[in-house]
Amino acid sequence: MDATIAWIDARIENPPDGVLVLGAVTGRYPADEGEVSSAGQDSWLVIAMHLRSVHPVEGSDQVIRGRYWDCDQVVRKP
Repeated sequence: MDATIAWIDARIENPPDGVLVLGAVTGRYPADEGEVSSAGQDSWLVIAMHLRSVHPVEGSDQVIRGRYWDCDQVVRKP
């Protein structure tokens, strides 16, 4: 299998429309119940997504431009 890997900073540029990319999303697990610390653990999740230069808003005539669409059908900002 041949693959081309390119690092792209979405703050600077976007990949071509429809190309599969991997995005790293950061978050924080909630603290366990009864745990003294109020802060949970930091987490990273790598998810597959692709850029859609034009994304129609369901049930309306509106479109959102330049957003990523992930495998769970969540629209994410760059």
